[in-house]
Amino acid sequence: CSSDLEAAQVVHAHERILDLAENASQTTLDQIPKSEVLALPAPSQAVNLLDTERIALSVPGTVVARARAWPDTDPTLPGIHATGVVTVVILPDVPVAEPEPSAGLIAAVKRYLDRRRIICTRIAVAAPTYVVITVTASVQALTGASASAVQAGILDSLDAFLNPLTGGPAGLG
Repeated sequence: CSSDLEAAQVVHAHERILDLAENASQTTLDQIPKSEVLALPAPSQAVNLLDTERIALSVPGTVVARARAWPDTDPTLPGIHATGVVTVVILPDVPVAEPEPSAGLIAAVKRYLDRRRIICTRIAVAAPTYVVITVTASVQALTGASASAVQAGILDSLDAFLNPLTGGPAGLG
């Protein structure tokens, strides 16, 4: 029966995503190389946060670089426990220091996820909130090194590490 086959495919997609996260010792797909995540089929329904993240990365006609789902969080009610709300923070794949999803991208991802969410769950899709940080460091340059080159190298390294798309210790943003 075709409905049995479809049900098996849905469960299989869901289980493979769970296995991927478990094998990577991660609770989010956001910290697993995107190529590994996209190699798995997206489930047809968002049963859990991992499914939600995987589906958000596969919205037709869009290019979402990163998607992170947060449970019981509503971006319009910061700091308040929002039971039944899943907020998905998305980043577009654009080469700028602080990528911001357009209103159209947010709406497209929300529409797509709304059709795939489980009943009694509300989906919110949001842009990231960037935090400005200041780094103070004392550096001892090697003898003969150009102070301006050392400073530029340090700033470039910090910018690369803090890049929301390609930074971090694993280069996943």
